[in-house]
Amino acid sequence: AFEYGAKIPVHEGYLTLGGGAAHTASIFSKMELRTAILTRVGDDEYGNQIALKLREKKIYTDLLQKDHKIPTFLSFIVCISKKEHEHVAFTYRGANMNLEIREEDLRKIDASWFYISSLSGEDWLKQVKTLVYYAKNKNIKVAWNPGGMQIQAGKNELDDILDKIDVLI
Repeated sequence: AFEYGAKIPVHEGYLTLGGGAAHTASIFSKMELRTAILTRVGDDEYGNQIALKLREKKIYTDLLQKDHKIPTFLSFIVCISKKEHEHVAFTYRGANMNLEIREEDLRKIDASWFYISSLSGEDWLKQVKTLVYYAKNKNIKVAWNPGGMQIQAGKNELDDILDKIDVLI
């Protein structure tokens, strides 16, 4: 619990790249796999820094979308215990809520796998279906790590795509 209005001292802080898509793309790139990312950031300083960091990690960013109205997503993470990795995350989804997955963008990707992290916009189901159906039509394998919204939707809502997923995390 946090006391309302309190100022809580911390011993260290830092700003870093994060999120399921960025973390996974970074790991794949570090493994020397050709990696691209399809995500949306704000047209702001944080969005520019994210694009720069991704390029530094040799991640293809031509599909990175910039939102001119909504700022970049941001999370503030409070580590409760480093030893047990306990934490609390305050998240602002920002521009990521407006991610647009379009087949014409997917055609620009020469991939053997798609990795889909959790999606948070109102159209998340439509976005996942676009990715999965496109992948299956092009013989691209799909790994999916659904988030809270997807899990809450339940099996009945996801039934028509679950059998098309090669790896469900």
